[in-house]
Amino acid sequence: MPIGKPNFDLRPGVVASTTARLWICAVICIVQYWLLTASMEAFHGGNQHIALPMFIASAVCFALVAGLILTGEAGAKKLKDELKKP
Repeated sequence: MPIGKPNFDLRPGVVASTTARLWICAVICIVQYWLLTASMEAFHGGNQHIALPMFIASAVCFALVAGLILTGEAGAKKLKDELKKP
């Protein structure tokens, strides 16, 4: 009975790139949380001119993290499809 292919990626550097993607997402999420907190504080403090640009920056952070997650998931799906081939 032959041994089947593993269900995970064996290419060199995959773990490092996945870990880097995770850390980048974490740092961007921390920055986004800080932006949202600072913009809400500025808005409630009466400084309404800074709230909108900070909200836009927070939305950009959200888009960056969503893009990183989607590209990672797309790569994992592509790999899974390649592993299913005989």
